[in-house]
Amino acid sequence: MSIERYKGQPLPLSVKFPSNPFTVYGKDYIDITEVSMNLKQNLATDLDDAFLQKTQSGLGVTVDSVNHRFVMALEQSDYTNLIAGQHYFLTVNVQLTGYSEMIELKITEDNRLVSIVNDTNRA
Repeated sequence: MSIERYKGQPLPLSVKFPSNPFTVYGKDYIDITEVSMNLKQNLATDLDDAFLQKTQSGLGVTVDSVNHRFVMALEQSDYTNLIAGQHYFLTVNVQLTGYSEMIELKITEDNRLVSIVNDTNRA
């Protein structure tokens, strides 16, 4: 099962974790220095972040620490590089204090696959 968004639909994409995903690193939400959420076609490479990437510092990602939720805002203009009929993988990458590289958080299959579809109710 995947998340569906009509091409141009300004609804956010959200990932919820059952508990604090930073506990395993000995960190907490206060240790976040940056969050990046991406739609990618190939999870094995970072070369295709250009499809869609939003960051917390760019005000495109919000973090709800109480509910362990990461939300990427979408606007109609964000669909420029996304093709209707294609599937993309959602990723959440976090920079934590004391870590030199971003950490990709593990997302369940139900929250990872995003399908871009044509809106049949519109011209």
